[in-house]
Formats: sequence, structure tokens, C-alpha cells
Amino acid sequence: MTEKNLSNIAIHTITNRPWTTEQCIEEYSKAGIGGITFWRYSFEGRDPKKVGEQARNAGLNVVSVARGGFFAAESKEDRKKAIDDNKKAIDETHAVGAPSLVLVCG
Repeated sequence: MTEKNLSNIAIHTITNRPWTTEQCIEEYSKAGIGGITFWRYSFEGRDPKKVGEQARNAGLNVVSVARGGFFAAESKEDRKKAIDDNKKAIDETHAVGAPSLVLVCG
């Protein structure tokens, strides 16, 4: 059987929940996966910059962070919370070293 080249695919961490962030990095790397998208829960209790370094040290390309968005709100207070959360998501995306943040804008 021919071994498959998986270096051109990326997997979202939510795909393998309840694996830890560290398990995702380790297992994707062992499988020869080329990239990873971190869902924001992956940073809970962790420094996003260090998470990005761990992924790159394991040979993974940090493709994106999922997710921001959900700007629509019934009150000004809820809209402000959504905007503030998205600002945090932008900071996390920058810290982890991902070139993009996935948004669900509705």
C-alpha cells in the first residue's frame, strides 16, 4: 500500500475534541498532517504564542484561528461584548502566528 502525503491538509482542533491542544499537535504531526486550525478554546489556560511555537516546532503550519464573529445582537451591550470578544480573537490570532481568523458574521 502506498503511503499518502497529508502535508497539504489542515485539521481544525474541534475535529478531535475532547483531545487536548497538545494531543492535537502531537497526533497531527505524527500523522504527517501539514497544518492546524486552532479553535479558540485551544488557548484556555495557555499562552497562544507558546501554542503556536509548539505547533511549528512539531512541523505544523498554523493556518487559522476559529472563530470570531457573531456581531448581530439585540442590545448595544451585547454588540459591544461581541466586538470586544472579536478584538480578543484578533489578538489571539496574531499571538499564535496565524494569518487568518475565521469569522461567522451573523
